[in-house]
Amino acid sequence: MQASRAHSTSVRCMQHRLITPRTAVIYRCNRFPWNVSRVVGRYVFGRADHRDATVMAQAEPTVLSDVSNGIATVTLNRPKALNSLNQDMVDILLGLYKNWQNSKDVHAVIVKGAGGKAFCAGGDVKYTVQQIMAGQRDEAPRFFTHEYTMNNVIAKYPKPYISLLDGIVMGGGAGVSIHGTFRVATEKSMFAMPECGIGLFTDIGSAYFLSRLPGELGMYLALTGQRLKGIQMKEATLATHYLPSHRLPELEQAVHDLGPKAAQHSSIHTLLCSLEEKDTAPQQSDLLLRLPEMSACFNKDSVEDVYVALQELGTDWSQATLQLLHGGSPTSQKIVFKHVKAARNMSLAKVLETDFRLLHHMCHISHDFVEGIRAKLIEKDNNARWKPATVHEVSETVVNAYFKPLQASEELHLEETVQHLQSRL
Repeated sequence: MQASRAHSTSVRCMQHRLITPRTAVIYRCNRFPWNVSRVVGRYVFGRADHRDATVMAQAEPTVLSDVSNGIATVTLNRPKALNSLNQDMVDILLGLYKNWQNSKDVHAVIVKGAGGKAFCAGGDVKYTVQQIMAGQRDEAPRFFTHEYTMNNVIAKYPKPYISLLDGIVMGGGAGVSIHGTFRVATEKSMFAMPECGIGLFTDIGSAYFLSRLPGELGMYLALTGQRLKGIQMKEATLATHYLPSHRLPELEQAVHDLGPKAAQHSSIHTLLCSLEEKDTAPQQSDLLLRLPEMSACFNKDSVEDVYVALQELGTDWSQATLQLLHGGSPTSQKIVFKHVKAARNMSLAKVLETDFRLLHHMCHISHDFVEGIRAKLIEKDNNARWKPATVHEVSETVVNAYFKPLQASEELHLEETVQHLQSRL
């Protein structure tokens, strides 16, 4: 795809090339920790059969791309599924990003979601579990090699990468955005990493950025799946800037007007700050005021100690937090706890490689991953029967089994990169 001229493409030709009868259509719908039944039903999960490639190619394009005046714009275009990622979308995005990163005709990349309700609500887990249930355990992890590779490409992207987080940002949606240099939140933004509630773990390299949030906020978010809304994303440093939703078109036009200067991270940063200054900042939330409580309860040596600290604190906040924890998989919580702790001293590439190792073992030895998806997304009885049922019953031997190295040919190997939460200036 040539980036040397302005074009608006539906990437139908690329989809036709990528979609095969064997393609896994993956909608990684991560559960909301609140009122999950209302939201989950809106996703399109998996499919009963592999539809003909020609039919799929004629469907509405799932990724839209446009290059104008040196600015590449990507739109995740599955609004009915809240722009959740599937295999073809990830492959298309990887192709676009790799083509643009060395093109002299592309100065910066803007990424957004269609429909006005979500940036991207995640990717696939249901189809993965269906593969596991069908005995295809070796096939199940393959999608994630592509997704995690894309996450790493975004993190080391040499050009300004601007995500417009105008709506839901969960799971895989965080992987498409948080690893980039600029993340613009709005009053419609909603972030969550609720994988413990489906027996999974916080993947897509999220242990890297969660472990670097203020205080113990990242551990709190990882274990509870609690949501952040609007300005809270910037307060948490997950977003670099904040603008009202109605001003995003103005931002896009201003980036286009920069022309070649848009290639400079400092120019984008200055532009975003100047736009922010034109609006009265939203009232500060109580998120950062909760940091002392989070530190007191989550800066512990074990998940068991976290439960005890919350119980002893005895506040409305601690009791609500315990309620969230009780809904999650004890095994997932202990895996996530260890992973986030270790990630504080790891590069993003190493975190993503560990993610793949964990995911591989989840597909082969986990009871809770299959059970969580069954309860939330397949039978939808919202009554997951975790085994073991409490964190006290989850031994270190069980946890360590998920971190066990794979065969050399099975491991994911990624290029190292320097990545951080703040804009590269």
